[in-house]
Amino acid sequence: MSELRRGIFKKYPSVGERYTHAPENVPPIIWRQMIDKWMDEGWKKTSTTIKRNRTKSKLIHATGSVPMAKHRKEMQQTGSELNPLDLFKLFHVRKNGIWASNKAKEMHETMESMRSTVGDQGLTVDE
Repeated sequence: MSELRRGIFKKYPSVGERYTHAPENVPPIIWRQMIDKWMDEGWKKTSTTIKRNRTKSKLIHATGSVPMAKHRKEMQQTGSELNPLDLFKLFHVRKNGIWASNKAKEMHETMESMRSTVGDQGLTVDE
C-alpha cells in the first residue's frame, strides 16, 4: 500500500490528478477516500511516528503480516501447540534457518540458558 501511495504522490503533485488516477481495481469513491486519508495531517503524523519507531526496533519477527496470535491459535487448533520458547524461535527465525535479528538470537540463547539452569537445579519451568 505504501508503494502505491508513494508512486501516486510522486507522479501526481496535485490533489485533482491523484483523484483521477485511481488503479483499475479500486472504485473511484474508495480511491478518493484513500487519497483524503493519506493527505490528512493526523494520518501523516501517525505514519511518521510508526516509521521512526520501526527504525528503532531491534527485535524483528519473521511471521510477515500475519499476527503471531493467529499463528499460535492455528497451531492449537491443529494440536501442534509449542512451548513459549519454541514459539519464540518459530516467530524469529526465517525460512532459511537464519535468525531475523541478532537481538532475537541473543534473547533465545539467554532464555535457553535460563531454562537449562533451572532444569539443572531440579526445578521445573512453568511454560
